[in-house]
Amino acid sequence: MVRWLWSGHPIRETSEVSSGSTVTSTVILRDLQREDNGALLTCLAKNNNVSTPVKHSVALLMNCKFT
Repeated sequence: MVRWLWSGHPIRETSEVSSGSTVTSTVILRDLQREDNGALLTCLAKNNNVSTPVKHSVALLMNCKFT
């Protein structure tokens, strides 16, 4: 099972594909705003109720194109 969090809150619009022992999960971030700069995106991966979930986080850094 893979879960995505946006600044600690679950993201519902994700997709997950399993192929044998490999799981691929995708999240698409839409309609980002200037206020989203620096937000924390976290992926939690869990394979059973015994082991601790693996977690990796990245901070969203945005560059604004001036018009």
